[in-house]
Amino acid sequence: QLAPFAIAKCVGHCGNLGLCVCNKPDLIVSQIYDPIWNPGTGQSMIVVDITNIGALAAPVSQARLVDPDTLSNDVQATPAIPAGGTVSIVFTLGYWVFDPDAVLEVTADFADVVDECNENNNTMTYAEQG
Repeated sequence: QLAPFAIAKCVGHCGNLGLCVCNKPDLIVSQIYDPIWNPGTGQSMIVVDITNIGALAAPVSQARLVDPDTLSNDVQATPAIPAGGTVSIVFTLGYWVFDPDAVLEVTADFADVVDECNENNNTMTYAEQG
């Protein structure tokens, strides 16, 4: 799956619209699943899907989950992801995130180590009422 981007980001030929295909990885947070409580560890577990929508494989990076209400966060390694591939990452926070509502932000490649087609599409917010 190739994504069109402005000429400045392009490697290759351009079409009639002045857009072309970016020949790089492009990581997005594609899904944040509802948190679950793990009574054995006393933690909220949040599973997140990270997808590479770019044309090339993405190298190993890190993703971060932040609770903006408490500033608690968890950083997890993200393995290399082939073009078009998706990986699931499990984050944990040491409390129940619904208090009474939950707002969580997840950022793929939060340390900005992957040279991507679009560096502005790495974050997704989860917001649900408890």
